[in-house]
Order: sequence, then structure tokens, then C-alpha cells
Amino acid sequence: MCRKPGSNSSYNFVSFVVNGLSAGAPGLAGRVERKPKPALIRGLNWNHNHEMKNLFKSTATAASLREGVWREFYLGLLHKGMRPEMARLTLARKIAAIALRSGRKEKGSTPSI
Repeated sequence: MCRKPGSNSSYNFVSFVVNGLSAGAPGLAGRVERKPKPALIRGLNWNHNHEMKNLFKSTATAASLREGVWREFYLGLLHKGMRPEMARLTLARKIAAIALRSGRKEKGSTPSI
């Protein structure tokens, strides 16, 4: 097997297996076998506040149904081709970001320099 400059070892291993050069190796027989990767946790932490999550989701649902700026934002996302549930999630995140940001300013928890 010849090495290409700048190539990594996983590329060489895959090309070695795919080309059938490892047919003599036990268990491979020219097939690429990969171990399953563990599921990545996406979204909120495991210990997130369920009440806050439900509050922002229900607020986004209500805001997407009533006339106003939030509905226009929601309809704009739909017009761009976003699925309704993803548009509501985006709206909920935007509302949460604004609410949490304004709450932080009111408490005065911003460190002063």
C-alpha cells in the first residue's frame, strides 16, 4: 500500500479494506466494519428546567397564532421553507434569548469592569 503525502491512517485503512487487500485478515473479508458511535446529546442539558422549557414552547405556540411581530417572524421562517415545528422551536429560542437577556440586565448580574 503506498501512502499519499498528507493522508491519514484511517483513509489508508479504509482503502486497504475496500480494495480487498485484507481478505486474508480474520473477520474483515473485504468489508468495512465500523463500531457504532454513541448517541450525542443535543439540545438542553439533562438537568434543564422543565417548567421554563414548557413556558417558552407554549409562548412560541401562542405567539405564532396571534397577530403581531412574532407571527410575522414565524411566517417568514415558514416562507423560507422551514418546517412548522422547527419554526416554532426557533421562535421559542428567540423569545427565550430575549427574556433571559432582559432578566439578566434587570438583576444587575452583569459584572462591572
